[in-house]
Amino acid sequence: MLSKAEVERLGSAQGASRIEIRIGSHKVSALRGRNGRLASFLRQAQEAYGDINVTMIISVPRGRARDEDRQALLADLQDIAPVAPDAAARAQARLVFAEADGVERSRLVELTEHHITAKRRVSAVDDEGNSIRILSAVDAILDVAGEHERELRAAVGADLG
Repeated sequence: MLSKAEVERLGSAQGASRIEIRIGSHKVSALRGRNGRLASFLRQAQEAYGDINVTMIISVPRGRARDEDRQALLADLQDIAPVAPDAAARAQARLVFAEADGVERSRLVELTEHHITAKRRVSAVDDEGNSIRILSAVDAILDVAGEHERELRAAVGADLG
């Protein structure tokens, strides 16, 4: 799941100067319904070579003459970003942002390595103060996680739909 901040960065960038994505053929099915060139290329590679792992790096050089290429690369990245956490073993991009004075700055964005954690106290004893067994502890942890699912989803802007 992409964090809300990463989604906002993808939406506000003017382009992408470099992307790196690593995906196994068993995950290519997550790209179905995606129409960008990155998704199409990865599907074609899987169809042509069968069960493969693909690592792809695309880099667009600096310079105003390449603005359109960086914008196109960003559009292709935005196409696969919603499924990247489930589809790719690794997906990162260097996004380009334009300053008011015309100077470009860039920022590295990780599309697969966002882990949302929240600490909650989980009692390891029963109502009578006796230690509980591991299976019971796991059940207690899952109960606490279920109680706080709404908070975790809100932290990343996920819809509970």
